[in-house]
Amino acid sequence: MPFTEDHHHFRRVVREFVEKEINPNVEGWEAEGMMPLHDVFTTMGDLGFLGLEYDPEYGGQGADHLFTVVLSEEFGR
Repeated sequence: MPFTEDHHHFRRVVREFVEKEINPNVEGWEAEGMMPLHDVFTTMGDLGFLGLEYDPEYGGQGADHLFTVVLSEEFGR
């Protein structure tokens, strides 16, 4: 199954989030020995990154498994 334009758009959104919200803070979080998980996961939820494959009826996005692949790839860069 090839990536669609929706997958590519999602990749850009995730990449921008990681580059702006995660990468600039990693060294500081590691130095402090903590990461503000509540804030990070709240933002991820607001952006629709959580519950990707769950049915919208249950609060998910109803997305296919390739969206999860894209999310994992971008967080692993």
